[in-house]
Amino acid sequence: MTVILPCAGEGNRLGLTTPKELFEIVPGKRLIDFSLEHIRARGAGKVHPVVVVVIRPWKKEVAEYVAAKLPGTRVETVLFNDDYSEWPGSVYSAATFFSQYNLALLPDSYLTLAGGAPGTLLEMVLAALKNHNVIFGSVPCAYRDRGMLMNLGAMRVEQGVVTAFQDKPRQDPEIFNSFWGCYGFRQEYGKALYDFLIRSVRHQPASLEEQSFYPPGSIPLQSYLDLGTWENIRRFRDQIEGNQIRNPKFEI
Repeated sequence: MTVILPCAGEGNRLGLTTPKELFEIVPGKRLIDFSLEHIRARGAGKVHPVVVVVIRPWKKEVAEYVAAKLPGTRVETVLFNDDYSEWPGSVYSAATFFSQYNLALLPDSYLTLAGGAPGTLLEMVLAALKNHNVIFGSVPCAYRDRGMLMNLGAMRVEQGVVTAFQDKPRQDPEIFNSFWGCYGFRQEYGKALYDFLIRSVRHQPASLEEQSFYPPGSIPLQSYLDLGTWENIRRFRDQIEGNQIRNPKFEI
């Protein structure tokens, strides 16, 4: 299994002079640490992932930090491939190291598993990819929260499969009922998934039903928070101070 950490972003939304992944969001906790916690909690030694950190040349300290925090885990560094674009391109830049099963974790986010989850995130992704070519970790979202749906990767999930998908939909949010927080894929579908996701990001026509990996599977997440904006960082800190987050590692 390969876990890809796409860390090639500029961090413009935060305006930091250092890599956003290393920003200390709360004392002793950097943004990327939340993703690293899921990798360390691989589950009773059953999953031994290769971790690939995708960076720009000036972000080598991020890869060095990841390697230091994951002793005993093989950590590879890949430079962003300018033949690709956006966050899907950052993930696909790691294609040389794709293995049979792959998981993309966004390094500036915080996600937790649904209550009663049968194992760790890596275990759940691995199990789901044995039945689906592509999977998304999904958080249910009611139509009244359409503001969230229109600013995230919106999906419609029915009976454990994804039947509709649009990155930051501009219209018809009522057809969606979830948003994604991570995704996994089998090696042979990596390029097809990249092509589909980049079209979705650019709001170009892209029918999910026509994709070779249709229908993607879904694994349940309890929560997901994009920590790449100051608004969400303040919200996260307020929740911690209000004891709404009892364990900043996994519970919200």
